[in-house]
Amino acid sequence: MKTFRELAITEKEETHGIFSGRFQPVTKAHAQIVQTIGKENKHGTVFLVKGKKTSEDKERNPFDAETQKKMLQLISPSNVQIKIISTGFFVGELNDMADGTKFVAYAGSDRIKAYEKYNKYMEDDRTLEVREIKRTDDDISATKVREALINNDIEAFKKLTDKKMHKMFEELKSIISN
Repeated sequence: MKTFRELAITEKEETHGIFSGRFQPVTKAHAQIVQTIGKENKHGTVFLVKGKKTSEDKERNPFDAETQKKMLQLISPSNVQIKIISTGFFVGELNDMADGTKFVAYAGSDRIKAYEKYNKYMEDDRTLEVREIKRTDDDISATKVREALINNDIEAFKKLTDKKMHKMFEELKSIISN
């Protein structure tokens, strides 16, 4: 039997962390957020948005769902699942999950107000809290990662991505070059 102290140290809050995006490709910042979700929540879901309109723009969205899921699986803790959805409006997916779930959406300042409005669509006793992800001065962006791949710049790629992703450099480079 665990002592109270052991439970306080090992048990995670009964929340379900949520993060959504295009992940074209997964950056170091994305990886840090996903890992934080795993640490701060009992469960987590990364919603990989594969909308028809965004998928048509091959310059900004060169990677298919299989490749994106592979990247996300590399950096995700075991308590975080990846789910492919067709729109960034993920309330339906949340409503399909267990009643009484307290969801925590991790979002940049540009999405906070929109996510806060999701609460009016939540069913039963589900709630959605929004935690702001502060932008850092590291200047990490998926655009810069794509540029590093196009330019065959492995050093820039390594600076902008999690070390677990480094082994995918050649694979991602070949996809983006075609």
